[in-house]
Amino acid sequence: MLESVINSGDVFRVKYPFVRVTVEVPDSDPEGQGFATIQSWRPGVEFVPCGPCGDDSEAQCNAEGEMVLTVVDVHKPGKFPARVFFTRQWVDPNGKAFGKGKLHIMTAQAFKRRARGYMHEYEITPECPS
Repeated sequence: MLESVINSGDVFRVKYPFVRVTVEVPDSDPEGQGFATIQSWRPGVEFVPCGPCGDDSEAQCNAEGEMVLTVVDVHKPGKFPARVFFTRQWVDPNGKAFGKGKLHIMTAQAFKRRARGYMHEYEITPECPS
């Protein structure tokens, strides 16, 4: 997949861990000054203490979604390494896409590592229904 050349317009979709979090958002009432508490997804993992003394920890997530990397352009500036210009979006485990359209820049080598997926091992521990 990533052994070859990266081209403009390429889209890479990779599995990514997500953690369930509680967040406060502005209330839907236009005149209201309050906030509502909702459940949402955050990309990444949580480190949970484990082991007999609690000195060690393991990475855990509640579910998997996707990270979507879209290549805008690739540029090789003279003798310097090729740079990949790309945008990143997230697709949460429920299938909802979100994320800003911010332009990111990495060397081609670093981009290939990122496009392989989450770099570390993690365990999926679905949350208990409450």
